[in-house]
Amino acid sequence: MWLLTQIIAWISSSAFNSLATSVVGVINKRTDANVSINATNIQAGQAVDLAVLNASVAKMHEDAALAALRWGWWGTRWLMVAAAVTPIWHYAQVMLDSCRWVPGILTFYFVPYPWIIEHEVGSWKIAALPGEYAGSELKVIATVVGILVVQNVGGGIVEAITKRK
Repeated sequence: MWLLTQIIAWISSSAFNSLATSVVGVINKRTDANVSINATNIQAGQAVDLAVLNASVAKMHEDAALAALRWGWWGTRWLMVAAAVTPIWHYAQVMLDSCRWVPGILTFYFVPYPWIIEHEVGSWKIAALPGEYAGSELKVIATVVGILVVQNVGGGIVEAITKRK
């Protein structure tokens, strides 16, 4: 019992109070130092992250501009496809109607057999374009393909030049 009263007396003394205050002060200083270091790290990390985001946004805008230059506006590309579909379809029909062929997927396997029905030349009655329009299908197809090739090659050259910087 005497020991218990001595311990209680020491805990309530000013010596224990000053010792506890100094220990708590050291712990607080360490915590404040850690908080300060972490706050500095957070601010530096925030600045780096912001710079990376700004650079990424700028790169995305450059990439979009290069893609628009290289591939063109999507509407123009679909208009070119729409302009080329009809001549390609008509030219293919004229070509298929002007030669003998066997309908079916396995054409080469069935040719020797006489019971396979071959396409009769001219049976579709698809006429070629008359007079001065005779070569216009190929001109349209070549123009569309040429525009797409020039657009891709030109955009690739511009992209290669801009990436060298």
